[in-house]
Amino acid sequence: MPEQSLVATKFRSRFPNTIVVTEGKPSQWPMTVFTAEHHKDWVCHLVFSPDESTFASISGDTFDSIYDGETMCVCDSETGHCISGPFELSCGEDLNWACFSPDGKHILLDFESYAIVLDIVTGEGQFLIEGLDFAFIRHDRRIASTHWIDEDGNSIQRVISADSEDEGASDDSEDKDGDETRIVVKLWDASSGSLISNRLFVVNETALPTQFSPDGRLLAIARKPESVIELWSVEDGTNL
Repeated sequence: MPEQSLVATKFRSRFPNTIVVTEGKPSQWPMTVFTAEHHKDWVCHLVFSPDESTFASISGDTFDSIYDGETMCVCDSETGHCISGPFELSCGEDLNWACFSPDGKHILLDFESYAIVLDIVTGEGQFLIEGLDFAFIRHDRRIASTHWIDEDGNSIQRVISADSEDEGASDDSEDKDGDETRIVVKLWDASSGSLISNRLFVVNETALPTQFSPDGRLLAIARKPESVIELWSVEDGTNL
């Protein structure tokens, strides 16, 4: 045990003939702030609020192919005490990630084909948004989402598996000619979930992964054939 710990200081003299570590021995115990034990299953997601005063942890059976019956707790970051929850989440799709709203009062849960916004006090779902990628736009009360469509405006499923080429899997996001990708970015009211606007992004080459910036103002698009990443403005749709 560490030489300067309270236990070592009190009991070292009682055991004079024990083996002593001469090099690499810590002087104190690690500075663990707290141990939070609110979950019964694996903690698979943890996210802090913007001011870092609280954090949300989500547990579930990570060995299941579909998460079902996950539990979410909202805790105080200084003490680890659970201040709301645990809330049972029964969603039926894989949970990709979670994030707090800019004001820290809501949590957005991003699933495979939709997102749910939850109130952190009650744990109740406020509304559901369909789409693929999601982000709060930090400077106002909006949520951005991406939707992949074909030339006729019909929704298509994006496949972004890194092993898709090796396994010979087809990419449903490509059109028939394979020379462009059509992505619609929609903006939603973060308090009501109502649609505010949508903007079409046409990428001249086949694209696969997309990702919003943390503040929600930019959309990163990976162009598969050229192995490059482009940054697009969510506000006006320009390629930066």
